[in-house]
Amino acid sequence: MSTTAQRPWYRQFWVWFIIVLPFISIVGSLYFVYTAVVNRDDVVSGDWYQDGKAINEDFARVDVARELDMHASIILDDISGEVLVSMQGSKGVQWPASLKLNLYHVTQKVRDQTLNLTAVSPGEYRGQLDKAPVGFYTIDLSTNDWHMSKDINLPAEGNIDLSAQ
Repeated sequence: MSTTAQRPWYRQFWVWFIIVLPFISIVGSLYFVYTAVVNRDDVVSGDWYQDGKAINEDFARVDVARELDMHASIILDDISGEVLVSMQGSKGVQWPASLKLNLYHVTQKVRDQTLNLTAVSPGEYRGQLDKAPVGFYTIDLSTNDWHMSKDINLPAEGNIDLSAQ
């Protein structure tokens, strides 16, 4: 009779192999739950119907900008954050005392910036950004009467030309 000494269960390879597989699955699942909670998507607006009606108003404001032949040249200084806007339009355009400039990041709402530009001379506006935008943005320049926007990758080389489309 030959006696072979068997190793205890905790020294067997296949026991640990079978224990480790579910453990890896649990750790991976917890990691994905953490990632989903930290990087959750923005919730749809509760007032989505009013937002939809506002889109039609924006189209009307774009038509006004098109009728006035509005053009803007925007300079964003990456170092100081200064914004210079030079407006052009058809003759007889009354330039407002201030413009609203929105920078909407396409995927991260926390990177959005809103800026009120003040007039330094007729058709010339200046403002100061909190931080220099980097990435893909929608630039939105508007007043209560007209609206222009453009998608652009920032920082941009030179001037950003914006017109009613």
